[in-house]
Amino acid sequence: MRFSSKAGTAAASLALTLATTAGLAVTAPSAQATTWQHYSIDANSRLRNGPSTSSPSRGITTQDLDFWIYCYARGTYVDDGHYHTDIWYKGNVHDPGTSTQYYDVYSWGGNVNTPSDPPAGLEAC
Repeated sequence: MRFSSKAGTAAASLALTLATTAGLAVTAPSAQATTWQHYSIDANSRLRNGPSTSSPSRGITTQDLDFWIYCYARGTYVDDGHYHTDIWYKGNVHDPGTSTQYYDVYSWGGNVNTPSDPPAGLEAC
């Protein structure tokens, strides 16, 4: 999902917060409906601008957190000795440890707890 204004981003954040509280599925407003999927992301996961280890870092999660993703991309292949994939997920994370909202960030698939890479029904970015 791409927002053209801060108001749109704030509205999406509010929708995600309300949906999380109510346990609902969220569809983002756009010309083509975007379905958000909710997973967790591991503590100490680097959040980036793109699906690559060379993309600038936007932050590092301080704990296991909720990660609302809306698409995946193939990017840098990473093998951390436990998991290996070239799948990266794009979405939004709220980190209460730093009081930071991260919008439109990528995380390597090995840090995102999905049932498969990519999970069924998730669109490519």
